[in-house]
Amino acid sequence: MKIVITGNYGAQNLGDEMILKGLLQTLRNIMPFAELTVLSGNQEETAREYHVDSAEKFPAGFRSLWRAVFGKNTKTKDEVKSCDYFILGGGGLFGGLKKRADIIWGIQAMMAYFYGKPVIMYGQSIGPLRGWFEKWIVKKLFSKAKLIIVRDSQSKDRLISLGIKKKIYIYPDLAFRFNMEKGGIERKNKILVILRQMEEITDKFKKEIAGFANWLINERKWNVTFITFQKGSESDEFLHEEVTEMIIDKPYMEIINEHDIEQIMREYESSAMVLGMRLHSLISAIKTSTPFIAINYAPKVEGLLSGGGLESYMIDVDDVNMARLMEEFSRIMSEKNEITDKLNKYNSETETKHKEMENLLREILV
Repeated sequence: MKIVITGNYGAQNLGDEMILKGLLQTLRNIMPFAELTVLSGNQEETAREYHVDSAEKFPAGFRSLWRAVFGKNTKTKDEVKSCDYFILGGGGLFGGLKKRADIIWGIQAMMAYFYGKPVIMYGQSIGPLRGWFEKWIVKKLFSKAKLIIVRDSQSKDRLISLGIKKKIYIYPDLAFRFNMEKGGIERKNKILVILRQMEEITDKFKKEIAGFANWLINERKWNVTFITFQKGSESDEFLHEEVTEMIIDKPYMEIINEHDIEQIMREYESSAMVLGMRLHSLISAIKTSTPFIAINYAPKVEGLLSGGGLESYMIDVDDVNMARLMEEFSRIMSEKNEITDKLNKYNSETETKHKEMENLLREILV
């Protein structure tokens, strides 16, 4: 059995690497000896990190796509032509903040269809679809899919509204799936802060976050650690640096830019709270049963939290201010035992659902 997988992998995004890690573990649980190839933005790193074969994704430009199909370097084409299944795996690939993403991921699936391969849409989120062309792409791709698994009810509703007639399954994000050793780490008075670089981020937003961090350090004697989930040209590191420049007591704060998933999970387990904006910063908080304040910037954030009854720990990005953050911090600290119980229950339910999902996938693949 040979399976080709693609998604936003090798793009210096920690959340997408968590998705890939969970997807590979799921497939290996089902078929330990399957041949797995990942189409990645960084083939060497992906092959080394996950012990898989790797090739480039199909390019999105017309000329470059023509060369990929008919030129001398045909590795990607050959990998797809020889596979048994093609998985477009995980993340907010369609209807997100970047319009061009629909074309990039649409090409990956369409090439698999072109070569007659069954395509599995696995762990997708479908954001609000703007305009007829975007809706046409999504409807075309998902109507032809062998299996559709989304990670929230809003995504399912959007696909149904397009006229998708096939059964659509809802299962938790694949980042919940990879194994990690829990326990044995003492939680400290430390908060992890994970923001997301966006054009809409205002100077006021940065000042409010910095003011909250200064209050934690000065009044509560907490440490503050910023973790960069996205590196590269759109790195969150720049936003974190702007905020930390306004933090007065530098010895009590740090920025972590390394993308070592195991190290990041240990940071979560040793922290008492998370202020998270990126979706997978919140998934990591849930996974490690760490209380959090979520900053809602996209429908997928609300979709994650509403699925677990955790909406009350969310603030819309436009409503973020120092006073509100202080209020939420105090409330969460007073309810931390109750919140931890909720998160433990969420994790238990997620584990059960992922086992169901493995059985569903096993019926198709084996």
